[in-house]
Amino acid sequence: MGFGGSVQGMITSLKNNSRRGKRVNYFDKGYKATSENNSGIPVKKISAKKLRTIKKKIKEENRKEEVRIWLIFSIVFTVIIAFSIKFIFF
Repeated sequence: MGFGGSVQGMITSLKNNSRRGKRVNYFDKGYKATSENNSGIPVKKISAKKLRTIKKKIKEENRKEEVRIWLIFSIVFTVIIAFSIKFIFF
């Protein structure tokens, strides 16, 4: 009959779904959720001072990356304009 491909796809999908419970869950390594706020993953607390230094470091890295991107863009744009002017007038 003409429905072999779609039926085979359905059978494969059902087999794959039935295998779900047999896989090892990444989050089931001895951590159990005790409340709706707890995801079961242990979180280490850090001091506010250390958190501020981490945020400052990340902001500084992002600023440096942004400056680098703008610098590259401006150089490429300048080169394109220079070549365009050269080919238009010469």
